[in-house]
Amino acid sequence: MKKFSILLFLLFIVCWGSSVQATTYLYFWVNGDTAHVLTQGDIYAWEFDVQTPGGTVTVDFYLDLDASQTITGSDLLLERFTMTDGESKQGEPSDSSTTPDGILYIQFVAFGFAPENYLLRVIDTDESSVTSWFAINAMASPAAQIHGKVYIDGISAPDALYENVMINASSQGMFSGLTDDQGNYTINLPVADATWRINVLFYPKLSGYIPSSPDYEQMVPSSGVDSIDFYFNSPSAWLYGDLIDQDEEQVLIDGWMSVRNNTLNESNEGQIQSGHYNMPLHIVPQGDNTTNYFRIEMDNQMFMPNYLAPNLYQDEFPISIGDSLQKNIVVYAANSRIYGYIYEQGGPPSQSYMFSANSETVGSSWANSDPLDGYFELPVRSGYIYYVGLNDDPQWGTPPPPGYVISGGNWRQASPGDTVRFYLIAAESYLQGTILFDEGDPTNIDYDRSQINAWEMNTSSNYGARIAENHQYNLSVLNGNYNVRFQTNDNKYLAIPTEYNNITVMNSTIDTLNFMLNYTHAYLTVKFVNAPVPLGWNHYGIQTQGIYPNVYMTGANMQPDTSFNFNICEGDWNLYVPFYDPNYDVFPSDTVLHVTEQDSSFYVEFVFTLKTGIAEQEIIPQQMYLKQNYPNPFNPSTQIEYGLPDASQVKLTVYNLAGQKVAVLVDSRQEAGRHVISWQPSQLASGIYLYRLETETTQFTKKLALLR
Repeated sequence: MKKFSILLFLLFIVCWGSSVQATTYLYFWVNGDTAHVLTQGDIYAWEFDVQTPGGTVTVDFYLDLDASQTITGSDLLLERFTMTDGESKQGEPSDSSTTPDGILYIQFVAFGFAPENYLLRVIDTDESSVTSWFAINAMASPAAQIHGKVYIDGISAPDALYENVMINASSQGMFSGLTDDQGNYTINLPVADATWRINVLFYPKLSGYIPSSPDYEQMVPSSGVDSIDFYFNSPSAWLYGDLIDQDEEQVLIDGWMSVRNNTLNESNEGQIQSGHYNMPLHIVPQGDNTTNYFRIEMDNQMFMPNYLAPNLYQDEFPISIGDSLQKNIVVYAANSRIYGYIYEQGGPPSQSYMFSANSETVGSSWANSDPLDGYFELPVRSGYIYYVGLNDDPQWGTPPPPGYVISGGNWRQASPGDTVRFYLIAAESYLQGTILFDEGDPTNIDYDRSQINAWEMNTSSNYGARIAENHQYNLSVLNGNYNVRFQTNDNKYLAIPTEYNNITVMNSTIDTLNFMLNYTHAYLTVKFVNAPVPLGWNHYGIQTQGIYPNVYMTGANMQPDTSFNFNICEGDWNLYVPFYDPNYDVFPSDTVLHVTEQDSSFYVEFVFTLKTGIAEQEIIPQQMYLKQNYPNPFNPSTQIEYGLPDASQVKLTVYNLAGQKVAVLVDSRQEAGRHVISWQPSQLASGIYLYRLETETTQFTKKLALLR
């Protein structure tokens, strides 16, 4: 749904207005005239009314497979979404007008869905509905075509599951093709020698499968492009949960979400229905590690204006093959406002601008300023401090006109009830540079979640600039002295230098501020065992060896088990204990982790023990566990930790890959608690071995690597 929503939004044209109707109707417009039949590439529009101005309707989009022009049991529901009269939302199918006048109108540019029969049904809040049909004919002489195939894990073609997957190409319009029972599709295009974004759009019959292929940015020559294929995998795990408010009540919202696999750098899209979600996940083992790291992303607009959008971009969590994990998401209700104005050179604004208010605790909200007087209101929740700023993203926000900056910087700190003001003035200087990439690394960074920031050293002013598709940026500033940093929420990259310090501009341009990005191909988990964690401490930062700022730096928030998950690149990483308690000894006190291009995962523990003379409180685990040995790979020795909830007969055995027993480390009855076994094999060769922990009721097996 989200990809469809974004494409619709990018192709809408603002127009239309009429009087309120008493009953729901639905019209289709083709090239400005009412019609039911169009040819690929025509200008296409919908128009319908709602019985209550400002009301919300549900829209169903069907394939009319029996060509009956009515909804029957043989038709295929491609997508369901909602629209609200007078609500023009970014990234969603929405009304072209911001006035709740009882009429919704939406227009496409160069519409070219697959040649087929379709149905649209609009359902009003009182359950009244209207359905109408339209048909699309193929263009007579396509300038180019895209061909490809869909593959489904475990299903051999031909099969009915392969039919009617819609593959979309968007750029100079929206054009798509539908698969046959072999999985083959063709997309007709109106122009050649152009770049198109190609992606899976609708796949309702495959809701239990996960498309693993990314979107493609593809230059299509006049001859067309073959073999752009898409793959659907069976789920290897499930993630589910509810939206709940600050009072732990369910938030009954419908909308779009996705779960991003940060390990594989891919996303799986799904729906939130009445505040609940249930998502299948695709996991690919990284060596011996069957765990991938995920992050939830949501359509933030669905929360406005009654709720704040939750801050999810830093919440990365592990899921292993076979898991079924529940993760509820807290959404805070808005009960107050922050007010604001924007002026241009001291006068009224020339356009509407988008502003946001953000609290790391309760979330964010957005609002557009009035294009005439610059006034805006941001929904917030009382009791918290917010950072209010102009959203200058050129795709989803409203950047200042070229050559202009906000006096005093892009951000203001405010509390509910405050009024903030922004003044656009002419820039005096410019900071410029290029984003470079480490040799051999991917270059597909998400620039929508990245930017260059400059902080004026002697004031609180800060300025931001987005990065263009050519990997270059141009940051407008006032004269001053700045620190300049590359910042991203795309945790697949780290930058060197960390920042440029003490950059002075005085009616000048500095164009040499380049940043080298390194792909974070490895994952590091650092855990503090039995640690006396300081109150309020929950963030841990690490960096590579070297002289600042020519180092890689990254940070992570503490998980409930006092562990931290990092994305890291090659280098020598300094790991240390970031807090001190005189009553405890820590092992190790610090360490250096050497990471190469070939490494994929690491696990490091800092174990805290009470010093001699201080009574130690034994921690009994709630369930049996076996940890990955540390260090791993190892030479000459390693440690294996396991926990017992009850006293048990325990056997810890090491086998080679042929299943032959090579060592028995434990074979005795042991008390409940945490146990650590050191092993130093002297006669074994380098290689992969299995170690198995067994009790009367449970057993675990893991792999370890011995290097000579």
